[in-house]
Amino acid sequence: MQQIIAALPKFKARQAPIIALITPGVAPPSGRADEVIVIPERDEVVGPIVASSPVQRLSDYLAVERGWDVDKPRNHAKSVTAE
Repeated sequence: MQQIIAALPKFKARQAPIIALITPGVAPPSGRADEVIVIPERDEVVGPIVASSPVQRLSDYLAVERGWDVDKPRNHAKSVTAE
């Protein structure tokens, strides 16, 4: 989790909007998130599965809204580079 929070300034430097998904009782990353969405608390094992589908749908809708071809991602290698 700390690695994700530490990477937020890099995304901000590229003018990327930051949308934080948090569970109730978790403090949002102060001053780093443009939007905060509170999702229901789930079991640790199931939580990422429950959260991934809405995030994928949201990214699809946003890409289509911006006129981007969702079947031809750009700069994909940069976004999945391992540490």
